[in-house]
Amino acid sequence: SAEALKGEGTSYPTDVFSLGCIFYYVLTEGSHPFDFNNDNIRNGKFSWEALGTDTQLSHLASHLIDLAISRSPYRRPSASSVLLHP
Repeated sequence: SAEALKGEGTSYPTDVFSLGCIFYYVLTEGSHPFDFNNDNIRNGKFSWEALGTDTQLSHLASHLIDLAISRSPYRRPSASSVLLHP
């Protein structure tokens, strides 16, 4: 997460960030939303290209992943909210 890379410490939102990256990785069969680049993580620069946008699953997954990998830890959902997400 951006805060971890900046040395600001980690917390539950950092775990949610990691979970968002894992969701993306699994759904794209090995792609990383930040292209494995720490500068992209720090700057919040990610790509949806590998996930695609043509299915309902992609829309729902994109919404959850977008929240989970937000640059701001305050914008990320709680673990409980992730579990309740469709």
